[in-house]
Amino acid sequence: MDAMYGFSYLVPRVCWMTFLILMLVWICKTQNGFAYTNTKMGSQGYLNHHYIFMTVAWPICMFEAILSYRVPLYRMPDRYAHKYLHVALQTAAGVFILLGLIFVGLFKRYNGEYQFWSVHSWLGAIAIAMYIAQYIAGFWAYLVSRWSPERKAAFYSVHRFLGSANLLTAFTAIAAGLAEVQTFDIFAKKGIKGFYTDYSYSLISIVLPIMTLMVLIQALVVVYNLMHGQQAIPVSSSVSSAKATNGVRTSV
Repeated sequence: MDAMYGFSYLVPRVCWMTFLILMLVWICKTQNGFAYTNTKMGSQGYLNHHYIFMTVAWPICMFEAILSYRVPLYRMPDRYAHKYLHVALQTAAGVFILLGLIFVGLFKRYNGEYQFWSVHSWLGAIAIAMYIAQYIAGFWAYLVSRWSPERKAAFYSVHRFLGSANLLTAFTAIAAGLAEVQTFDIFAKKGIKGFYTDYSYSLISIVLPIMTLMVLIQALVVVYNLMHGQQAIPVSSSVSSAKATNGVRTSV
């Protein structure tokens, strides 16, 4: 195991676990936990569910799906097991994305907020649209179609790039959302003067930047594996020959 493989295996997993723990601490300590009522005052719990579901969807499920061939959390002897794990993680991400959308929709409904007015909202919508297109394309190409190994190998580089771009877009949306929440919290509780007082160094202003840093490290690992990562799972002989024929380094 080389140093970069070890780094790609350990560090990003520590990052998403740290992100999840900090998210739970932040929600429970500063955002009134997960209880909610169908009123404007009691609807924060809806938004907190949105935070958790999107955390599980992108930095955990989608990230693990991206690395399931190159740096799998657990290496299984059968390549098809990794393929179905990849699909299962993508499907689970879709379920959590849907739940996240439902809960943020309920929050906006009870607060009378407009939809898609922020950078975070637009980036999130783009990431979800990319996810849907990628899921359909990948499901068709590698589970339904009768494409030849050569054709699958040729399509793989596109699928791999767009999948990584999808996750990076989602990470950017998360970073934008964290910055948005931090700014709104300071302004709502202290007004414009809050940015020039000790409150700007409160729990929320320490935890949220650390969470953003965790996502940034995960994004760098995705970029590295997109540019340099080799598959750790053995490739069948038919796919290997197709890979050589098409000049593609790896294939699904």
